[in-house]
Amino acid sequence: MQLARQILLEMDPQAWNDIWRANATSDPVADERITGISQPVSLVAATNDAAGMLANAARMHAQIRTSRVQHVAGPHMVHMERPRSLSSAIDHHFYWLKVSAERVEAPLYIAGE
Repeated sequence: MQLARQILLEMDPQAWNDIWRANATSDPVADERITGISQPVSLVAATNDAAGMLANAARMHAQIRTSRVQHVAGPHMVHMERPRSLSSAIDHHFYWLKVSAERVEAPLYIAGE
């Protein structure tokens, strides 16, 4: 978390403001664009994400016919707090691409750390 603190302290406050304004004012991706995705997609969601990403990943999984869901141990900022969990999920995605890249219905749990 020290790295995150350092990055935030060094960041231009206006840039931080711009990021959140863009996030708040951007239109969501239309369902028809999501259902049109044909590439293999791994949707990664952290198990302790209070922002509701597990539900969001499940919703997108239902819309993308070439997808699978990977649950990883960790919080919303899993890439910072549990990077090995995320790294394991990414490695697993590339393995899946080599082996079959076919839709997987049930969520997978990637322990990572």
